[in-house]
Amino acid sequence: MAVRAAQGYEIAWLAVHSGELLASEPVDAGELVVFEEAEAPVQLDARQDTRLVFGAAVKHPYDLVLGYYSVHTSAEALAKGERNYHDLGERLRGAGTIQDSPVALTKLGPRRSDRPQQTT
Repeated sequence: MAVRAAQGYEIAWLAVHSGELLASEPVDAGELVVFEEAEAPVQLDARQDTRLVFGAAVKHPYDLVLGYYSVHTSAEALAKGERNYHDLGERLRGAGTIQDSPVALTKLGPRRSDRPQQTT
């Protein structure tokens, strides 16, 4: 089967929910792939009963800065957004609405040194 993004959409992606798919290389359940920009349709071959989502988007006109939980248009916007997350977390912890989870904090630790990342 061949699928193609709508005209004007430059970025195509797919996520496989169950089964196994061949799209120039194997894509297994739980995987998300983003295709290189191209006008040609994407050839898909299901190796078994497969459920998937195919999507497309218009390429963003400017660079994006990636945070741990969000994507922003500048490093300043990322810093502001993360301050807001921190402040909200403090208020919720102070009200007893949420509690810190040592497991979650441990998992988050290594990734923090990577930020911010800028992408095109």
